[in-house]
Parts: sequence; structure tokens; C-alpha cells
Amino acid sequence: MQFQSLVSLWFGLTLPAIVLMYLLKRKYVDTEVPSHLLWNRVLRSLEANRPWQRLRNQLLLILQLLTAALLVLALMQPWIWAESGAKGHLVLVLDRSASMDALTPDPEHSKEKLTRLELAKRKAADVVKGGANGSAVTVISMGSQPEVLVSRETTADTVLAAIAGIEPFYGRTAYKETMSLAAALTQDDTDAEIRVLTDAVWSEGTEGLTFRVPVRVEPVGANPANNVAIVQFGVRNGADAAGGSAVSGVAALKNTGSGKLDTDVTLYAGTSAAETVRIQLEPGEQRTLHFDNIRSSEYYKLSVDAEDDYAADNQAYAFLSGERNRRVLLLTEGNLFLEKALQLARAEVIKVQAAGMAAPPQGDFDLVVADRLASGAAAGEAWQRLFHEKPLWSIRSGYQGEEVRPPQADYRIGEHPVTKYIRFQDTHIAKLLPIDPKDQAAWGQPVVSAGSQPLIVAGMENGRPRLLFTFDLQQSDLPLRPEFPILVQNAVDWLGSAQSASLGHVIAGEKTDIPIVAQTVSAHWVPMELAGSAAGELQAAGQSYLPAEQADGAVLSRQSVPNRPGLYQFVEKGEDGSERKTLLEVSADPGESAIGERRELSFTSASSSPPATEQGGAQALTEEREGESPYPLLPWIIGLVMLIVLAEWGVYHRGNSIS
Repeated sequence: MQFQSLVSLWFGLTLPAIVLMYLLKRKYVDTEVPSHLLWNRVLRSLEANRPWQRLRNQLLLILQLLTAALLVLALMQPWIWAESGAKGHLVLVLDRSASMDALTPDPEHSKEKLTRLELAKRKAADVVKGGANGSAVTVISMGSQPEVLVSRETTADTVLAAIAGIEPFYGRTAYKETMSLAAALTQDDTDAEIRVLTDAVWSEGTEGLTFRVPVRVEPVGANPANNVAIVQFGVRNGADAAGGSAVSGVAALKNTGSGKLDTDVTLYAGTSAAETVRIQLEPGEQRTLHFDNIRSSEYYKLSVDAEDDYAADNQAYAFLSGERNRRVLLLTEGNLFLEKALQLARAEVIKVQAAGMAAPPQGDFDLVVADRLASGAAAGEAWQRLFHEKPLWSIRSGYQGEEVRPPQADYRIGEHPVTKYIRFQDTHIAKLLPIDPKDQAAWGQPVVSAGSQPLIVAGMENGRPRLLFTFDLQQSDLPLRPEFPILVQNAVDWLGSAQSASLGHVIAGEKTDIPIVAQTVSAHWVPMELAGSAAGELQAAGQSYLPAEQADGAVLSRQSVPNRPGLYQFVEKGEDGSERKTLLEVSADPGESAIGERRELSFTSASSSPPATEQGGAQALTEEREGESPYPLLPWIIGLVMLIVLAEWGVYHRGNSIS
């Protein structure tokens, strides 16, 4: 037996007070004597009767002392552990925070692991199938705000379906707000209880919350746990030893687990590995890593290859601030003027000869320039996939036919980003390939023409920009003109504008402001890389993109970012079919990485319902017993007191002495 209020034991002093009143009470008995000479004998008999002798054979005193003792016991609010059985209304609170995605040993299969959330859902389902069978069940899940999945549901299948549909939430979790809602739902319900299934890795406490019903915490997740977290990762532009431009990076990693870990840490420039470092971290140790002379890339990724219990913090992404050099794959047999103009346009040029290459070189490229690509060159599947996925600038490539002289007519220049500041005055072109824009280049429109023959065609195909020069640069004097570097700069800027810029870093589930282009008619999120189990879940669900939020048919500039950590592209589609892409890193709440640091949860009771420990009317996580719950003895004590009072009443009317 345990007690909720040991202070009430002071009321036990009433028992000796009752005995004292019996001792001090004077009793006078009417006595008839035949003569006044016998008075002295009666007085001597009364004087010889000592006070404690008055307590003999006093049944009424015994009953009163027993009643007082039971009342003192009731004030102490005794309770015992008893086999738990759900009350009429069971409120299940499931923690689905990011730390619940950590792995833990499966109690039923010691050699296998499952996530803490999966274990919590299993326990909740067992409660519904077992002790809560017939009870009204309310299921609340934690997230950015509490969500009531079912309310007072008596159909077990409906409750089980709601529990099975709970997924992890990687953002900032409203722990206290969720418990406040649970307290409000049971405030006026005398036949209710709350069960919290959690790993107790909470970022906030429950101070100030008061519960009028029993609160039981059912822990999930085993200690100790292993985890290496990327605390910080960033990159910046700098200079190398030769004075050229280079990218450097810095990362901070911490062992938030309970055991020593050896792991490889790999830095990626885009999808290509740039450097791998092996480190060893003691429990609680934090270390800083530096990376130098990294090539320019659209984005950078740091990956921890440790087989730890929590995967959501094993990857981090970084982006260069400001403009960066674009990587251009130049397919040419040799074109010095074009190569130099690309370099003047701040492009990192990778020049290859496609003839004889079965596949393109490894690496990430912002755009591809095909200069006088021979027939049959770059015809493999890998090459065609590259041309399909990247912005393509074709210079007398991709189309077959016999070249002709351009017509003797003035150049017509349309308004387009490629032709900005371009006049083509006094430019001579020896030959061009005649094409029909409506047939052979239906994806674009002529932006520079000589009479009816297009010289430059620009447009979008499959959501990616395409640029076509129908003439050979070496069959013209355009590379010798002062406006040629401007033309190349315009082309690189326009072709590269569809490539990803950065929206920065946002914690999962939060909102961020995105500058939406006025011509945008629709937008969506494209998951490029996902961390942890989220990647497999999204692929299994067959989701290749997530729609953006809209209102009144317009894309909102303030968007809720996806819940799953990883790298995303925000793709805007314009009225003309063009696409604008920006990159965003979505990360899990960093406070959830401390998967081994449990908080001692305490819930204060405002009723006579007993807690689970003796610690000031609080219920602690460590004191729970499997399959048992506190059972108050107060109703039984009150019933026994009523019976004794009835017996006392009968004794008083029949006489207060034991015959």
C-alpha cells in the first residue's frame, strides 16, 4: 500500500484525544441506599475506581477509535497497484516526434529492430484490443499542434485504423499543448484516464498543467541508443593556393548517443563524392571538420555513414550564397572563341569530344552546349537522357540536311533574354541549315531570323530551356564581333535560369516565404533526396512530387514546407510552360537528435485520484509497472466507515458496555 498524502498522518493525534475525553468524563450513576449511613461506603467505592478502569468493556469507544483511524487513513489517500483495466473513456496520446523515428530493439524479436513509433502503435493497438475493449477511445497525436484522430470512438476497427495511419512528424512538436488538450478533454469526466506512449525525449516540460484523471506514461524505446548528429554544415567561396576561386566547407558533428562510434563522413558536390573522412567520437564529443578546394556545384551534401539508431540527422545540405559559376559541358571538336566566351560568362567549362564516348562524363552539369555534333555522335541512351534532363544549347547540331546560303534580307530580332543588347549589325553568315520551326523545332520560336529562315530558335521542351543556332559559328564572323561575348552571356544566363537557386534551410513543417514569379500558374515540390525512412515511404507511396499551396487559383508566396527531411526543388511553371526551380533543405528539429536524453515526465493531479509515485502527487516515467495501474482505496474506506457508524448508532441505543 502507498499513500498520496503522508502529511495527513498528523490527524492521527485525534485518536489519543478521544481516549482522553473518555478518561476525563465524569459519570454519575443514580444509586438508592436504605440509609444515609451507607453513603460513606458508596463514596469510598467511587474513589477506589481509577480513571483507566472506565475504559473497560467500552464497545462504543472501540468503534469511535476505529472510525477515527479510518478517517485519518482516508485523508492519506491510500492506493495499491492493481491489474490495469481501461476506464469508460480512454484517451491515448501518441508521441510522433522525430525522435520516435529512432530504431529500438523489437521486444518480440530480439535480433530485429523497429522504430519507436512502430512500437508505440503496437502497444496502443494492444490496449484497444485488450483492456480497453468496450471503452470509448479518443486518440490524440502530437505534431506541430495536437490532432484528435478519433473522439470517444467505441468501434475498435475505427480506432485501430486511426492508430495505424500515424506517421512521424519531424518538425517542432507541441508536447505541452497536446497534454493540455488531453487534460481539457477529461476535465469533467470522472470515469476517464490518459495514457501517453512516448520515448520522453521532450523539448518542453509539463509545468502548470493539472489533470483531474489518472495519467499513465507507457515508455517506448530502449536505452542506451547510438547516434551521430550533424550539428552544423556550411560552405563559402574562397581562393585556392594559386589565387583562383575555390569552395571551402566546415561541419560540426556530435555523438549524442551512449557509445563510442567510428564512422565515415563524406562530402558531396552535387551527387559526386568530393572527400571522405573517417572519425571516431566518444559519447558526448563534438568535432569540427574542414574541407578545402571543393569544386563549384549546385548544392553540397554532408553524409554520415554510421549505422546508428536515428537517420534523420545523418545528412545536411549547404548552398553557396550569391551567384556561383555554372558548370557547362561543352561537346566540340574545337572552338576557341566559344570556349573563351563561356569562360568570360563565369562558366566552368568541361570540354569533351563526344565521338567515341559511349556515355557522358561523371558529374553534375548546369547546361550542355553541343557544337557541330557529328551525326551518330552522342547517340547512346545515356547521352540522350542527359540532353533530355539538362538545358541544351545546340550549335548546328541535332538536325540533318544540306546547308544553304541565308537569304539576302535584314535580320529580324525578337524580344527575348538571349537577344538582349544584340543587333547582329554587319554580321555575315556563310551557310545555315534550313528548318521549319513549326515542324522540326515546334518547341520554340525564332528569335533571330534572316528573312524567313530562322537563325536562332529559343523555347521550352519538357519544361527545360532549349536554344538552337542553325548556323556554324565557324562559318560566320559572329565570334569576331564585340557583341558575341554578350550573346554567350545572355544564353548562359537564360539557359541557367531554370537551374536551382537556394531558398536556404527550414525545419520540417514550418512555413517559409518564396518569391513567386508573376507568370507562375502552378507549383510543386520535387523531393530530390530524402533522409532516413522517409525516402522509402515516399517512393512506396508513388509520390514523385508534392503540390504547392494555392488560394483562389494563385500559388501562395508563403508555403508550408514538406514534413520529411531532405533536399527539395520548388518548381514553378509559367504560362508559357517554362519552369523556375529553387532548392530548399528541410531538416528535422535538431532538439530531437538527443535520442538518449529522456525527460522525467510529471503530471500533477488535482483530484483524489492517486498518482503513480510518491513524489508530490506526480507520476514518473520510471515507476510505471507493465500491465498495472494505481487503484485508490478511498471508496472502500468510506464504505467501511459508514458501516461502523451504523454499528455505533446501534450500540449507543442498546447500551455502550460489553456484557
